[in-house]
Amino acid sequence: MPKHTAQPSAPVVFEPEFIAGVKSIFEEKIVFNQVLGLKIDALTPDSAAAHIPMRPELIGHYAHHRMHGGVISAGLDAMGGLAVMCAIGARHMDEVPEQRLLRFGKLGTIDLRVDYLRPAIGNIDFQLRAQVLRLGYQKSSTLAVVLKTRGTLEQLLAPLQAKVSWHEFTSGLPLLEALNLGNVDVSADVADTVPVFAQAAGAQLTFVAQEAPSPSAQAIVVRADSPIKTVADLKGKKVGFAKAAGAHYLLIAALEKAGLAFKDIEPAYLTPADGRAAFERGAIDAWVVWYPFLAAVQRQSAVRVIADGRGEARVEGRGDGRGQGDIASYQRYYLASTPFAQARPDVLQVLFAELKKAGQWVKQSPQDAAALLAPVWGLDVATVEQANSRRSYDVRAVQPGLLAEQQRIADAFLSEKLLPRRVNALDVALFKPGA
Repeated sequence: MPKHTAQPSAPVVFEPEFIAGVKSIFEEKIVFNQVLGLKIDALTPDSAAAHIPMRPELIGHYAHHRMHGGVISAGLDAMGGLAVMCAIGARHMDEVPEQRLLRFGKLGTIDLRVDYLRPAIGNIDFQLRAQVLRLGYQKSSTLAVVLKTRGTLEQLLAPLQAKVSWHEFTSGLPLLEALNLGNVDVSADVADTVPVFAQAAGAQLTFVAQEAPSPSAQAIVVRADSPIKTVADLKGKKVGFAKAAGAHYLLIAALEKAGLAFKDIEPAYLTPADGRAAFERGAIDAWVVWYPFLAAVQRQSAVRVIADGRGEARVEGRGDGRGQGDIASYQRYYLASTPFAQARPDVLQVLFAELKKAGQWVKQSPQDAAALLAPVWGLDVATVEQANSRRSYDVRAVQPGLLAEQQRIADAFLSEKLLPRRVNALDVALFKPGA
């Protein structure tokens, strides 16, 4: 996060030409929508509203004068496409309206599930609304990737008139910057370190869910032939890691336990991809990284782990042998912007339930999960299965008592002058599933 409070970007406002073009597509060029009588009422970057006037041609149950279920389904399908078109239009404001409108030709519905909760009855205009859930994730966001690959959220959120828009980020820090700036609504899992940077930047965050600790899911590695045997040997060495990631705190905690300060090493802030490249060509002496990137380098290169969240590894009789208490428990958090959490608790309820189910499935069906994730991650199945074995994937509600380590993380970053100001890590909004 920058050393000043991030300011929300100016809201996107569609040009009259774009709005007119979208209306022309949906009300005129899609002839079936003329049959429905669909009329657009409002368009914003993240939502759309329309209506369908009741007519005798749309009645499905003659005795009750009830709208045909097919009309409702078709209306929801149209609104989903409309909401996605708005989201795409907002992401490409650098293009002229005519060019953005051409993108609609690439859209199409591949799956649609409708739950009919109540009948549509009466000689009235039936209101249709759709909202885009802009969900940010990382390649290492295992459970989000499972849901994305399966299309689960799209199916379950359709009855809530919500459409999912997926946005991939290289690491947690830019993801929460996007959340803070209003460019995404919900963040898939980020390391426990990332929220404190967002808080320092003034972000309005709601903690949606937490994964139980996975202290061995990140580690400090060196090349197998490196003279570095312990964390103390990192003094004066160049160490690569992603800024504000869980790996960042692991390094600080490991250095402190070894009697060193952060200033005793030369930091190199690198994304996982850049970090691996630098590590393998010898540009950095050590690399701090998390799974699945850690599993990949362990299986494909000759490396040694000198420490993970459990402490130092025992090497040639040196180190504490781990087991003396975790130095970095490594909990991952799912977050939402507070305005979105307040407006759409129904969407967050579905998301929480599906994340929990996905976590249980990954642990109960490790081979199937690895087979699903391997092509997405670009890794072999065995590597993915190894990576998943180090994560708990135990999704649970966030309770104040489970946030104790957050303050220690915040204080550690403040002590190293990596945070611009002190934050109360516990002063955050918590989503309550089932409430």
